[in-house]
Amino acid sequence: MRLGEIGPVELEGYLRRLAAEDLSEVHDRQESTEGEWVEHCTLRLALDGAPERVLSFSRFDSLPLAVATLVRVADEMAAKTRVTSELPAGYHARVGDVLRRADGVLFAVAGFTSDGHGIELQGVDQPLIVYVRPEDVPAQFEALVSRAMP
Repeated sequence: MRLGEIGPVELEGYLRRLAAEDLSEVHDRQESTEGEWVEHCTLRLALDGAPERVLSFSRFDSLPLAVATLVRVADEMAAKTRVTSELPAGYHARVGDVLRRADGVLFAVAGFTSDGHGIELQGVDQPLIVYVRPEDVPAQFEALVSRAMP
């Protein structure tokens, strides 16, 4: 797996931004939307000199300003270190394309969701079916192994 890197100066800047947030009035567990299909997030924050904080929330929660800022900083850091991809620039999936995921598993594009907002991929060697938003393909798949003929 290939990852981007953050330099020491940039990392120090991110750590300062994280440490600047006052979490004294934030509860570790937010009142949350519940359900089997609702994504949940756990944010662990352990900075020098401060006790570790474990914050849990879901994608649909209204977060306190300090927590929203922490999530934004974490998202910025993740974007900088996201898996680099060998997919062609502006890649658009076609039924029959075979993609290699970052862990080496091959998936074939089987179709698209009925609402047009997702791609259905079926494992080539493993009995897996995954659904991915088109904009998330470069973050989850590293290469186009074979292209379907038009």
